Amino acid sequence: FVSRSALALAPSLTARDLEALVFIHGYNCDLATALGRIAQTFALGHMEAHVVPFIFSYSGGGPLSYFGAKTQMHTYGLDLREFLSELGYHFREVHILTHSCGAAFFFKNWNDIKDCFVPSRRSCGVTAPSRWVPKVSRAGPEDSRLHLATLTLMNPDVLVEQLVE
Repeated sequence: FVSRSALALAPSLTARDLEALVFIHGYNCDLATALGRIAQTFALGHMEAHVVPFIFSYSGGGPLSYFGAKTQMHTYGLDLREFLSELGYHFREVHILTHSCGAAFFFKNWNDIKDCFVPSRRSCGVTAPSRWVPKVSRAGPEDSRLHLATLTLMNPDVLVEQLVE
């Protein structure tokens, strides 16, 4: 026999923890365009309800300012770190989606933001099946670092040689 009160608990048994998806736009992209792109991605991709979208917007430049915009990307590293740190108080998992110069932006600021993430088990010496990195637990309740679940680079404007540096 299943009572109404027991059925009321059913959603909490299957509910998933909220996860953040951070979109970092590319060159010559204003906030309205970035919002439209992430909305389209969520709509056409039938995104699950537990994934919460965010946009990290920086001054991505405009026509004829490509190189100038790229030289200023490093000035936003501390802002991105503060944003990700704050997300860590509300989410455990984060997915980062970059487009075009957003990939260059992410890697240019990697040294500023890398401490926002818990190390993957692979980097800690725990073996896992290839192409799969399991979720990692935080060091304790006061640890607000995020687990970088996925990093997706769409049409990245970054060279492999830059990643090695």
